[in-house]
Amino acid sequence: MSRYWPRLREEAHELYREVGTLRGRVRQLERELATAQNTADRLRAANERLTASVDQTKARLRAIERSKGWRLIMKVRGTVRRRKPAPSAGEVPGVPEENGPPSAATLAPEPTFAQRRAAEAARRADVAAELAWWIEDATRARGSIVVVLAGDRSAATTGSFIGAAKEAGDPVLLLDAEPRDGVGGIPTGINPTLVPDLLAMDVPGKERLLVVTAPGHVGIRWVVPAQQQGWWTAVVLDGSISPAAVYLASHSDVASVPDDAAARALEAATGVRPVIHAAPSARDLLQGARAGWDALPRAVLGSD
Repeated sequence: MSRYWPRLREEAHELYREVGTLRGRVRQLERELATAQNTADRLRAANERLTASVDQTKARLRAIERSKGWRLIMKVRGTVRRRKPAPSAGEVPGVPEENGPPSAATLAPEPTFAQRRAAEAARRADVAAELAWWIEDATRARGSIVVVLAGDRSAATTGSFIGAAKEAGDPVLLLDAEPRDGVGGIPTGINPTLVPDLLAMDVPGKERLLVVTAPGHVGIRWVVPAQQQGWWTAVVLDGSISPAAVYLASHSDVASVPDDAAARALEAATGVRPVIHAAPSARDLLQGARAGWDALPRAVLGSD
């Protein structure tokens, strides 16, 4: 008996371990069964509620369809349909008259605020990509001056600057305008957010010149920020001395007028002595700005 005791003891331990495992498995299965029964009870109760709701809805529908009011409505509807005139020859059913008011189905729905914001963001991304390409092309251009204009594209002065810049191989961009015909541009609605990127452009070996050809809010807004970024600034005046012209002449590096009378009027209004040139070029303005650097009033923050 003693020689069988070790083996019997080992088998007893194995049975104890197996019993413990089986007991744990039984408890786990009991918990899973209870969870499944609770879920089944909840689903059964939900099914009963939905079934009762469907039955009530069907009963309500049958009561409406059997009512006198519903039968009267259906009779009137059938009478109206029978009285509706048939389309005449040449008239296409469902198509409104050519000169008639548009129907509600043909009118496009108003875009939501989120749709408008998404369209604006997509538009800005397109213009920003075009501006990045223009800056990249400007760094490789053969001209020695980068010209940015603030003025009216249709004005003769602006057109002459654009033509001269193209002839000299100088990259040229027009603020508040669409890019067109080899001239860069930043449209009106996107102007405020992308002009700082333009002014921060780095073009080694080239001068940067901002020319205001039409005194207005665009030139007033960007003349000082351009100077702060190291741009030369110029204003070309031809006409009466407006408050915008006074501001720009006082804050730009050089002001240009077409004759002696305009020069005397501007000097009397601002104390600034302009250069006289009937049709100045970008290089004429750049030369005048360099010559008058110490004489002209400065609005650049931090300059002496």
